Amino acid sequence: MTLYPRHRLALQVGILHSKQHQTSFGLVKRGDKSFILDQSTTGKGPEYVAALSFYALPRYLRHFGGLKGLYKGRDPVHEGGFADRLGGIVTVGLTHPDQRAGLGLTYEVLPGFDFIAVKEWVKAKELVGVDPAAEFKDTAANIPTRDVWHSKWTFGISLDLLYAKRLLTR
Repeated sequence: MTLYPRHRLALQVGILHSKQHQTSFGLVKRGDKSFILDQSTTGKGPEYVAALSFYALPRYLRHFGGLKGLYKGRDPVHEGGFADRLGGIVTVGLTHPDQRAGLGLTYEVLPGFDFIAVKEWVKAKELVGVDPAAEFKDTAANIPTRDVWHSKWTFGISLDLLYAKRLLTR
């Protein structure tokens, strides 16, 4: 049997189908009055993330439970069972890495292509002390907001960057 390099993790890029988006507010004129307008994306939509996927999570957990020795990493050619394909994942947003992060599970459906389930935390702005239905007499730069963190489970797909590179350089 040919021995292939063993891997413990993969750098990936992913797309989450998320309800959570960064928020922004602006002003809209109605006649001679200005009102606050939520300019944020609504509904579910794509959010792009960078991800670090840890292969074979159950095999690491057995090590920490004292059942086996230290896991040496996955041979992706010969080790394709359920425990080898199930992993952990850490994500950050591509456009605002300081405002989107996640932890979750990944399952390799095809080599380099994973389904992911992520508990996602997103930093968003919310209005403070103003009614958006009331006239706002200041500038858009002075709309009072505060930062809040929201979290939800979301699902998506990810692609191993090594596989993507090989596909694009053929």
